[in-house]
Amino acid sequence: MLGVTTLLLLLPGEMLSLLEGWLPTIEAPVLQTGSSDKLVHGVLFALCGFTAMRAWGRSAERWIYVFLALSGYGAATEILQLAVPGRAASGGDLLADVLGALAGIALGYYRNRCQESRPATGL
Repeated sequence: MLGVTTLLLLLPGEMLSLLEGWLPTIEAPVLQTGSSDKLVHGVLFALCGFTAMRAWGRSAERWIYVFLALSGYGAATEILQLAVPGRAASGGDLLADVLGALAGIALGYYRNRCQESRPATGL
């Protein structure tokens, strides 16, 4: 998941514009940016947070490590975008990354808790 996220976040601007014709534009009322950029950031990081919690988040304390790692990863991708032609760093993108990571972590933690409380069926 991190590989796909890295690829999408660090594509050069001209390659990204080629993809835009293939992807539907999602107009979310909360995102008044005219594009789905913030939504893409949030969804990518939510998926990363969810999969990380499903893999490593069996204890309640692990969420903070996953959150710090994904927040650092989001900050690093924003900084790296400064060196990618046609891309720019954005505080709004970083905020979407952090909020998406938190949402994914919460869903992953909740899913783990539900599975732990469910009795084993032996199948």
